[in-house]
Amino acid sequence: MKNHRISRLTRSLLLFGFLIAGAHGWGSIGLGMWVWPDEAYNTPEAKDELIAFSLSKGISHLDQHVGFEYEIKEVADTTSVAEARSVEPPKLQVRFKQAFADLVKDALQQGITVNALMGDPRMFFRERHARTLEELEAIIRFDRELPEGVQLAGVKYDVEPYGTYEWKAGGDSQQQVIVDYLVFLRDAKILLDREAPHLKLSVDVPFWWDNKEFAVKFEGRKKLFSEHIQDRVDYMSIMSYRPTAKQVLECIEGELAYANKIRKPIYAGLETMELQGAEKWISFAEKHPEEFRKEVGILKSKLSRHRGAGLIMLHHYCSLVPYLERLSN
Repeated sequence: MKNHRISRLTRSLLLFGFLIAGAHGWGSIGLGMWVWPDEAYNTPEAKDELIAFSLSKGISHLDQHVGFEYEIKEVADTTSVAEARSVEPPKLQVRFKQAFADLVKDALQQGITVNALMGDPRMFFRERHARTLEELEAIIRFDRELPEGVQLAGVKYDVEPYGTYEWKAGGDSQQQVIVDYLVFLRDAKILLDREAPHLKLSVDVPFWWDNKEFAVKFEGRKKLFSEHIQDRVDYMSIMSYRPTAKQVLECIEGELAYANKIRKPIYAGLETMELQGAEKWISFAEKHPEEFRKEVGILKSKLSRHRGAGLIMLHHYCSLVPYLERLSN
């Protein structure tokens, strides 16, 4: 998770509000943004800055990461042991619950939708399903408690198991990871359809999960891993991290074709964070922000021709602000 602090944000808004045009300026494809740290919303000042920044850049959707904690129930000193044991066990709840509710409400008033974002490499492993579903139930309860007319757009999972031993082992071990991933999506969709059908289920995936080596038979049908995922979510965000529109389109070609077929959108993702090592070149961090703006405009134009294309997602808030500040140097 990214825990960088936002700095000089007010100056960024004043100097670079023109840099990223809104959706109407670039066609029908809008912009979304990943937001990782709790610090981005857990004070009124931080929350207002996040919304102001999003408005200034034409960003209409936020994937805001949330954490969880067990609710604390006070028990009177006079409570007997028997009474204490009869008390309902504490339930998971969203951390910074009121602050997150304020973000959802205030963002929605400005035309910005918000997802609850969660992520961990092993959270879709079979032995973790119960806990991950418990967290999903906490999100559903949180959404129900929002003021009338206010609601989350959905839940987003950023689960990247390819860094785990179980994935790297290949063979049956990797296939089990893939099946576990799909089983969780199936169960999560069933829960959402039953308890909160308005909440959209979505995931972040690497662009290379459409390779044939990851094809798997699931529920009687053998398909590409990416196709199985697309079948079971409302939409999919692809980490198509490349520094030109042409390269991004090449990354998502297969998923976009399948999205056109099943009429479920995919979102293309762009990276602005400074990376190290062999992956350094895939981020826009090495390019001038004006070139970033130009490539996003090209990508918007190209994607607007596809009914299977959704938002362009920008990764991420804490890297995007300082990246755009470079225009003043």
